[in-house]
Amino acid sequence: MLFAGAGYNYSIGGTVNLQIMLLYDFIDNISSPYQGSFMFGALGPPIIYRIGISIGM
Repeated sequence: MLFAGAGYNYSIGGTVNLQIMLLYDFIDNISSPYQGSFMFGALGPPIIYRIGISIGM
């Protein structure tokens, strides 16, 4: 697993942020635990997306 990609952080308001990441798996090993998380399915290109929310103090 060797990932490279880009991300974006968007402030929703105050201390709440929304993060979006798009990652590409360069190794794309068949036994990778991320195989089922690929954006277009296990047989598609090895692209993974993640969306998260963070709340700070």
